[in-house]
Amino acid sequence: MGEQGIYMEHASATEAVHHLPLIIKIPGITQPGKVYEQFVYNVDVIASITDLIGLNVPQGWDGRSFMPILKTEAAEEYEARPYLVMDHGLNTCQRAIRDARWYFIRTYHPGFYRFDDVTLYDMENDPHQLHNVASHFPEIVHLMDHRIQEWLQEQQSKHGLIMDPMQEVIRSGPWRYVTPEAWAERLRSEGREAEADSILEKWRRNHFE
Repeated sequence: MGEQGIYMEHASATEAVHHLPLIIKIPGITQPGKVYEQFVYNVDVIASITDLIGLNVPQGWDGRSFMPILKTEAAEEYEARPYLVMDHGLNTCQRAIRDARWYFIRTYHPGFYRFDDVTLYDMENDPHQLHNVASHFPEIVHLMDHRIQEWLQEQQSKHGLIMDPMQEVIRSGPWRYVTPEAWAERLRSEGREAEADSILEKWRRNHFE
């Protein structure tokens, strides 16, 4: 809807794309109007439903039940996630970290866009993510990169040392719906020759180097 100057596409790993409001009503458990600020993943929903109906959450699932935070008497049992790690492999290749204050994005492949390699937003003072402050907080950038590496190591060891799927998307390019050639052709049809040449040059440089 126009965030970061992008319309009609979920092109990046920003808050506007990855923050999904979750509304839950469970008679006898949830409290009307109660708001919970803890970080949860979408995969936590199925784990919570499993827990709700009295089944054990299988070992090895990525999701964790957040039922304790819905039950007032059990809220202290829930160990809140200190941050979330999010991927984006469509149109661009990015990995993001979101904690209570900071939103960090590392761009591995910009696709058709002009994203900075490293982006850091101060969500307390810039909730709409308008100002990249990475150069002002190198220690936070270092921390976030470290968190990504820890998360990646945990995922790979958990699932049998599989290859990071993001690497395959980076290698082939995030062109699921539109190829560089098709996009360049559309630009040329609108008289934007220089932009078309720039897109193809960037693609050839990234693809063949």
